[in-house]
Amino acid sequence: MAFKPELEPNEKIELQIAFRISEKSGVFNFAVSDQAIYWPMKKAFAMNDPNYFKRIRNNEISEVCIRRLPPYGSWVLAVLMVLSGLALAYLMYVPLFNHEPGEHRVSGWPIALFVGGIVLPFAARGQLGLERFNK
Repeated sequence: MAFKPELEPNEKIELQIAFRISEKSGVFNFAVSDQAIYWPMKKAFAMNDPNYFKRIRNNEISEVCIRRLPPYGSWVLAVLMVLSGLALAYLMYVPLFNHEPGEHRVSGWPIALFVGGIVLPFAARGQLGLERFNK
């Protein structure tokens, strides 16, 4: 099991919680022992299951708060999606408008990229994340 904490000797699990925030999201797991907190993480490269528990000792944590995540990454991705959707739509529809001979394939993917780029900043607005402060 990927989310099974590896306990040290004489360590006892006080609380282990697994819950699903929504139907589309995965299960969120975390555990609290008398010596540490086990926080879910994902490995960058993994052959099998990339999920594991990161062990954070209690003396490493002094404060935890919820903060709003910066939206800059989603803004950049949205601009790239809009521009690529427009460029692909232009390249796909120009032969049709110029009445060039031959078979022309039309797809909805460029329009979907364009609309997704417009919707993405609104969907990503107000995301919250945990921030840990060290001593």
